[in-house]
Amino acid sequence: MPGMRRSPSWRADFHLHTDFSADGLMPPAQLLATARARSLDCIAVTDHHTIAGGLAVARLAKKNRGRAITVIVGAEVYSSAGEII
Repeated sequence: MPGMRRSPSWRADFHLHTDFSADGLMPPAQLLATARARSLDCIAVTDHHTIAGGLAVARLAKKNRGRAITVIVGAEVYSSAGEII
C-alpha cells in the first residue's frame, strides 16, 4: 500500500545447542560466529537441561564488536508430555 512503512525483517533461529548439550557440537564462540556468518539477527540457545551455554553465548555477544545479534537464553527440558523449549 502506498504510504505504509514496512516493518524491518529479522532472521532468527530459536532452537540452537552448544557443546554444553550432549547433542551439541559447537562451542559458544563458534555458534555465535556461525550465526553472524548466516546473517541471523536473533538466536535462542536452548541446550538440554542447562542455560550455561546460552549465558556464555550472550556474554560473548555483548563483548564482541561484530554485527549485533540478540541472544535469548533458554533450555530444552524433558517432561512427561515430551520435550519443552
